Amino acid sequence: MALRLLFVAGFHILFTLTAEAGFDFIGYEANPIDLSTASRNVISYQFSAEFRSACTTGCTGPQNYRLAFSDHSIGKGSGSAPPISEGKLGQLIKGKVRFSTTGDGTSSQSKRFSPGNWSGEIRLRYSNSATATFSLRLQKKALQALLDSGQNALQFYLAGEDVESAHYYDTLAINIPLRGQESVQITRLKDITLNGANLSGTYLDASITACVYSSTGNIRLDMDGANVPGQPFQLSRTSRCDSPGHCVPYIVRIKTPHHPSWVEYRQKGDQQTRWEASQDEHCHQVDNITFQVRITGQSLQGIAAGRYQDTLTITVTPS
Repeated sequence: MALRLLFVAGFHILFTLTAEAGFDFIGYEANPIDLSTASRNVISYQFSAEFRSACTTGCTGPQNYRLAFSDHSIGKGSGSAPPISEGKLGQLIKGKVRFSTTGDGTSSQSKRFSPGNWSGEIRLRYSNSATATFSLRLQKKALQALLDSGQNALQFYLAGEDVESAHYYDTLAINIPLRGQESVQITRLKDITLNGANLSGTYLDASITACVYSSTGNIRLDMDGANVPGQPFQLSRTSRCDSPGHCVPYIVRIKTPHHPSWVEYRQKGDQQTRWEASQDEHCHQVDNITFQVRITGQSLQGIAAGRYQDTLTITVTPS
């Protein structure tokens, strides 16, 4: 009998090469838009954004991508990009957005889109990163409406998508600062009356409230008295302070809801405090600043009876 041995050995090797790609925004550069110097109803504007759209593993060629403006973020992820939308961008942007890019030779016909719609596909050569420079025409009236509503920037989203077999997408929030004609005003000021007979203790005080508005949301204040301009504030019986007993020194103290501690002003240029102001011209009908005039009891000693007064000029500047 013969012994027959059969030995079979074998194994299978399974190897899969998966292409890896991605789309990532790196950042953007956008200069402010100054509406106060814009002389035309349509403003031409450019900004640039840097991004990566590269195949890193198993690549057989360059990656194709596309770009868009959306009124909302589509986030970041893999797979087909979520829907984008125009929103109010169509009221702000006139006509199509055009852009130029580095790192490719794609025709300019693919490099344009309407807000809420994708551009044509851009065929990117192998590159670590690329830059897109966008040219758009903006409606001045619509931008001014944003400023008037209290928004100091044009805000929207730049979306990008890798459109090869493995899809990736990313979103970049764009904030373009808006600058308009800065304006301020102070309203609801009243005369401040102090009665020496009411002195009790160390000080004689009286206060008023007012409404202070700034298109920037912040102000600085300076004050000067009429009796002795540029010098410490003085109340006077004669509109002059050239004789003893004719004048009474005083200080002005200021506070706001956002700065509840008193800040003292004694003469012109005395303080450089930055105050928060309302961006509503009427302060939503609620006064937002308090002025107090204070005289020390010691300053009232030995003065002649009479009516002492001063006119205080308050200068408000945007900050």
